[in-house]
Amino acid sequence: MVEYGLTCVRMLLYKQTRGFLKFTILTGNGFGRFFGSADGQGSVERIYSQEILELAASLVSGQRLTAPQASVRRTARICGSVIEVDMNLDGEMIVAFGQDVSACALGQASASILSAHIRGSSIGEIRELRQQVSDMLKEGGRPPQGKWSDYRYLQPVRDYPARHGSTLLALNAAVECLEKIKAARS
Repeated sequence: MVEYGLTCVRMLLYKQTRGFLKFTILTGNGFGRFFGSADGQGSVERIYSQEILELAASLVSGQRLTAPQASVRRTARICGSVIEVDMNLDGEMIVAFGQDVSACALGQASASILSAHIRGSSIGEIRELRQQVSDMLKEGGRPPQGKWSDYRYLQPVRDYPARHGSTLLALNAAVECLEKIKAARS
């Protein structure tokens, strides 16, 4: 049993049993909903892929900066996912990043990808990344390439507009944090 956030999905259990992929989502009231299909291609399985679950599980959260230049707290209104982001810049480069994430598996996966590669990235690169991921979800655009290529695993979320907010949460918080630093410098 693996726990992936407490807001949208209390627990997400998954297992492969005799060729039958089974997802059980236990909601806050303790009642589970079963989703599955014989070929493992049911609706929930498309967005909660093995790659997404692994990215979500690899998230290191709760590591905040002690002296950030800016901090931002963002909430996804539909599911209640929350992220707090701290950042420091040296010129146009991100030199320190911290975050505390309480989100669903999609929000955790996105935050995990972002935190793995954000240090050493430029302000423009993060703005462009957010736009690329937004276009991928909302306009059918191509996923980011290079060090950000893991965002490709979030492509199936495009068919679930209600999940776009949680998927973009970390990126929106990061860009808002960058804007806050820029405004303070002016």
